[in-house]
Amino acid sequence: MPPTRLLLNYKQAQSKLNKKGPGGAVVMKQIILVCSLFLLCLPAGTQAETFSCRGKDGTLHVADNLMSLPADCRFQAETLDEKDPGKVNYVPPPKDNPQTSRKFQQELQLQQQEISARQQEAANLRKEADRLVTTYDNAISSRYKAVRSREYGSRETIQTADRDLQSARAEKAQLLDKLKASRIAAEQKDEIIKLLGTIQD
Repeated sequence: MPPTRLLLNYKQAQSKLNKKGPGGAVVMKQIILVCSLFLLCLPAGTQAETFSCRGKDGTLHVADNLMSLPADCRFQAETLDEKDPGKVNYVPPPKDNPQTSRKFQQELQLQQQEISARQQEAANLRKEADRLVTTYDNAISSRYKAVRSREYGSRETIQTADRDLQSARAEKAQLLDKLKASRIAAEQKDEIIKLLGTIQD
């Protein structure tokens, strides 16, 4: 019998015994004794219920009053099981949807592949720029030495250097076009463009 119903019956019995006079005092004491023993024997679970719910951020909230729980999870509240020894794992965290988890893993893998591809593209462009700058510098150095030496064969050396210079300038223009169309970071583009700036048109 619920405690509220028991107390109501007790008050009704007291009212009736008071109308019968002092003779009902002994009976009244017996009723009080029985009610007291009954209330003491009631399990704690019948006195109050404990509710729990898990908020949007995954935090577990526990209260003995539904209105004390956060509004975002109040309507999903569960009654704690007295047999649950910890009373903290009753409401389990939301399980991952296998399809959502698989989609996330695929998107993460694609992003990693994209990052790796851009890094490789930046490395290739930088390597090509270094090659052009080296070719240009060597051609300038060879031409300068050939002009100053005035030795036999200097004319051929100068012509070779001029062809190398012309080729380096043409490849520089092509590489700049590649940089515009590339998806590498802006800092990497600026670094390569600065490097190519040493090749005079």
